[in-house]
Order: sequence, then C-alpha cells, then structure tokens
Amino acid sequence: MRKFVPATLKNKLIVSFLVFILLPFVLLNVYNFWNFEKVLKENVIQQSNNQVHAMNQTLEDLMGMTFRSLTLLRQDSTITNILKNPEEYSIIDRHQMINTKFESISNSFFLSSPSIYYTILDNKENVYTSFAPRISNKFNDLVKEPWYNELMQQEASYYWSITDDNYVHSDISKSEYFLTLFAEISGNQRETIGVVRISIDFSEWFNTLLSGLPEDQAYFIMEGDGEIILQSEDNIDILMDTVDTVLSRSNKEDYYFTENAPYFVSYNYLDNMDWYMVSLQPLDVMYNNIHSVERNYYVPFTIFMVIFISITLLISTKFTAPLKHLQSKMATVTQGDLSTELAEADYSGELKELVQHFNKMMRDLETSTEELKIEERQKEAMKYKMLLSQVNPHFLNNTLNTIKWIALKEDSKDIEEICVSLGKILEKSLANEIELIKLYEEIDLLNSYIYIQNYRYKGKYKVHYYIEEDVQHALVLKFSLQPIVENTIYHAFPEVNKGNISINIYTLAKHLFIEISDDGIGFEEAKKNNSRGTGVGLKNLEERLRLLFKEEADLTIDSSSKGTKVTLCIPLLMTKPYQEGKDH
Repeated sequence: MRKFVPATLKNKLIVSFLVFILLPFVLLNVYNFWNFEKVLKENVIQQSNNQVHAMNQTLEDLMGMTFRSLTLLRQDSTITNILKNPEEYSIIDRHQMINTKFESISNSFFLSSPSIYYTILDNKENVYTSFAPRISNKFNDLVKEPWYNELMQQEASYYWSITDDNYVHSDISKSEYFLTLFAEISGNQRETIGVVRISIDFSEWFNTLLSGLPEDQAYFIMEGDGEIILQSEDNIDILMDTVDTVLSRSNKEDYYFTENAPYFVSYNYLDNMDWYMVSLQPLDVMYNNIHSVERNYYVPFTIFMVIFISITLLISTKFTAPLKHLQSKMATVTQGDLSTELAEADYSGELKELVQHFNKMMRDLETSTEELKIEERQKEAMKYKMLLSQVNPHFLNNTLNTIKWIALKEDSKDIEEICVSLGKILEKSLANEIELIKLYEEIDLLNSYIYIQNYRYKGKYKVHYYIEEDVQHALVLKFSLQPIVENTIYHAFPEVNKGNISINIYTLAKHLFIEISDDGIGFEEAKKNNSRGTGVGLKNLEERLRLLFKEEADLTIDSSSKGTKVTLCIPLLMTKPYQEGKDH
C-alpha cells in the first residue's frame, strides 16, 4: 500500500473543520457550562409544574369518569324502570339487577382507579348499594342526612362534595372523607324518580398517585379557603406559610421560592372544585440533582470531544492524502499527458470509485481525442474527394469540347452562357473552407449545371421545381444536389429518350427534406445497360453528411421500373437575409 504524506490540502481541511465546526461547538458548550445551572433549574421547575398539573388533570379525569357513570345510570332503562315500578320485581331481583349494573359500570370506567361506591334511593323508600355500610343503610336515616336535603333544595340536579364522611364499613375503607357526586335521577317526563350517591375513595387515589412521584417532594391538597384536605406528610413546618402565600397570590397556577425555608413551591388550581394542588421540593434536593446531572454530563462530554477530535484527524489524514495525490495527477493531465492513470488497488470505498471514474474519464478522453484526429483527417480527405467529384474531368472535357465546336461552327451567345455557368461551378468548387451555403445558392449552382447539360443534350431533360417559399435561406451542404441530378442523368434515361426530373423541397418536424425524382428506367434496368459512372458522387455525399450532421442526416433511394426518388433529410438551419430582396 502506498504511503501518503499529509499535505497542504489536508491541513487546510483540518483548520477549516476546527474553525467552522468544532470551534462554535466548543464555544457553545462553554457558554452552556456557565448557564447550565440556570437551565437545569428551569427544567426542574418545569418538571415540578408538570407534575402538579398532571395530578390536577388526573383528578379531573377521575371526576369526568364519575360523571359519565352517572349518565349511564340515568340512561339505563332497567334502573329507571325498577325505580319507577319496584312492585314489578322481587326484592332479590331488584337488588341483583342493580348490582349487576354497578359492577358493569365500575369495570368499564374504574378498573384501574380507586374504589367507587354507589347508593340509589327511590321515591318508594327503597335503597340499593354496592357496599356494606358502616352504620345504617335505611331509607329513613339516609333522607335525614344533610346531603339529601341539600340536593332536594337546590335548583341544580347534582353537586360535588369533598368532605363527605366515610359511610363504608371500616373493613372496606379507613379513609376519613370521600369525594362524592350527589345527583337526581329523572324519568321520561323529567320527574324525579330517585337520587344517587357516587363516592370515590379520595385518600386511596391520592396515595396511589404519590407512589409514582418522587419521594423527596411533599404534596397536599387544600380548598379555596385554606383548609387542608389531604397531605403526603404531617411534619411539614412550612405548611401553613405555604397556604397563606398561595392564597395571597393573584396567579392561580405558578411557582415561587420560599423566604423562611429552603423550599421550591409549585401549585395548580382546580376551578370546578375550588381546590389547590400544591407540591413542595427542598432546594438542597433540587441542587443535588442539578450537580449530579452536571457530573453525568461533562465527564462524557469531555471524553466524547477527545474521541471526536481524534477520529476527525484520522479521517482527515485518510482522505486528504489520496485526494492530494489525485490532485497532482490532474495537474499532469492539464499539461497534456492523457495517458495518466491511477492504481485502483491502492484505494478503497468511495475513493476507489472516484479513482475508477477518473481512469475511465482519461481513457474516454484519450479515445475521443484519437477519434477527433481521425475525423479531421477524414474531413480533409473528403474535401479532396469532393473536388474530384464536383469537377469531374470527364464532364469538364466534354464541356470544353462543346464550347470549342460551338465556337468553330457559329458565333453564338450560348458560349457566353455556358462559360458563365461553368465559372459559377468552378468558383464554388475552389471555396474549400465553406461547407454550408444557402438553398437558393445551391439551386443557382444546380441550374448552371443543368443549363450546361441541357445544351449538351439539346434540352432533352426537363427539371421542375417545387420549393416552399420560407426555405430559401435554409443552409444546405454545398454541392449536395448536383451529384444526385448527375447520377439521374447518367443512369435514369437512355440516350434515345427524354426525361423529367422533379425537385421537391419542404420542411417537416424541424428538418429540411429534398426529394429528387425522375421518370427514368430505374436502377435495375440501368445496371443491365451498364450505364456510365462509378457512383463516387453519391458515396462522397453520404460521407460528407455523416461527418457534418452525424446521425441527424439521412439519404435514401427508392427505385422502381417507373423511376427513382432520392430523398435527402438534414436538420433545418435557417439564416436571415443580409439585405431583403438583394440576396438573390
């Protein structure tokens, strides 16, 4: 494996990485170090607030389930029918059916909640309960209790009480108070057919809730007048100061730090019950937690930074050294050495793929350069061949003989016209640097050629043009029509017959189409007659089209006994007239 020496590129990359990534990261963590205690304190405060709010929400959910159980009791047709018509059932059936409803509701809403107790009284002095009573369960005793009279006297059909005395047998519950919902049960005509008493063992709920909270915090619930309902600890000296402070504050949900004792207090208000849920956390516990988190944070952070910087330097060395070597090879390529190649076995992973692509690029570049050189040589050769095909020695010799005999025979202006036509063809033939000319110029050259041929063959061939007006300034390959027409004259028509040549030029789908057709004998018959010509003109034309237009040009020949049609298709390249009306 080649040993690479770290160079300037690697050093620049390392410095850039440290400046733009690691340095801000380190500065940010230094800043966080000085603000960490504040951030952690805010997190602890927020966590304590969330705990108190969650306790309040749990209580509201419990009360909501209690009210939904009341709704089920009110809407149950079996219960309402028993309360209205108890004489239709036996005592055992009535109690069994209602107890079944109690159990069904409890299993639906309060399976994982504290104990719930139901008491129903109808208007016919019947009592139905889901528990064993502590003292009495007689109708006459129950209707004398304060809760019954209060429910009957108020306009609302229900009310809540947090101080409902425990009426359940001591073997079942030892709590002092219940959270109870008292409500009326109405019939179809909105008449009162009974009352219901639904009680929740509030102390059991509170103790269950505390079991899932931190043990180093104290919690208590108080009413809006400051009376303590429940508390997690009895020996809290700051309790009364906390009650007075919470009641004196304008915000119903807030937190503060005590003045006389090291506590953090968070409280939340339950509006529909006029309660406060309060938590007290000793400050020394809070700060111990903060310092513990700091220790748990900065030691791993320091280790992480050391490992991170080490890995960064290792990766930088691994990648920048091969890249520096690749850079030097690219510099060699810019100096003209296209044979440069890297050893792929010395690299791995993404760098190996990069080297493979580099080597392929160099091979493709070298191949393209060779192909370009060959193509340029072919173009030069084709220019020479084009001159040979354009200025056919046989054609020039016949033309010159024609001019000589005309000159000897008679004094005619036709000689002047033939010379002019021949001059145009020779002038364009000598302009080797021009590959494309305008269509009307190519037509003018073709007319000069046809004029000479018609004079030679005494007007034997008729040429008909069908050209779209908008394509006069389209660019075509120089001397692209003459070889086709020349091929037609030499092969399509026997010398004893006359012939017609049609030239149709039009555009379609961004291409220029040139169709040259005749009514001659066709290729097969011409071969039998051993017609003159070698076909060099058409072959040269096809090669010139390939070199200039690649795959975008096409030359097709369709021949039959009724004639031949040659179709030339090239890309449509339009130019603007330099002087409209004077280009011709």
